Amino acid sequence: MASKGQEGRVPLPNDDPAVFALYFQWVYRGRIFSSQDTGDTGGNREEISLLVDAYVFGEKLQDRDFRDAVIDSLIHAVDTPDAQDLKWYPTSAAIDSAYIGTPEGWPLRKLLVDMHFFHGLPKWLNEESNVEFLRDLARKFLQDRSDFFTRTDQTTVKLAGYSYHCHGAENTCYNGSQ
Repeated sequence: MASKGQEGRVPLPNDDPAVFALYFQWVYRGRIFSSQDTGDTGGNREEISLLVDAYVFGEKLQDRDFRDAVIDSLIHAVDTPDAQDLKWYPTSAAIDSAYIGTPEGWPLRKLLVDMHFFHGLPKWLNEESNVEFLRDLARKFLQDRSDFFTRTDQTTVKLAGYSYHCHGAENTCYNGSQ
């Protein structure tokens, strides 16, 4: 019970209610259900942006399992074509949100760089202005040039596994596996 003068609420003035709804579902159901309509072209883009924001929200709350579940949902959303059989990837605004809301080297950043590395088009860079992201992407291109053509794309549902999870080898994953 809130004491006199307190309302018993935690203000989250800068957080999207749709992001909080995803977190609420996670807390009470242990699953993430997107509320975005992906039937129309571009619908996946909105879902992807929502999931990036949800990851940042999970970072704010320090909820490792939620962040890992969001990563899995994000990979699934990107790997699922829309009604016109197009795949959508995070926009420049979503990348900015991820880079502002997460520390250097964090799994979401690695995933975004890998998505651009394996699936990016040159025109995507026309929209991108996040210098830190571009630096990470350039670093990815310059690393280990000898295995450039043999690198495995971990950004698909089939191969992602725990490549982008926060739990590490010593902790159990949110889904119960190691």
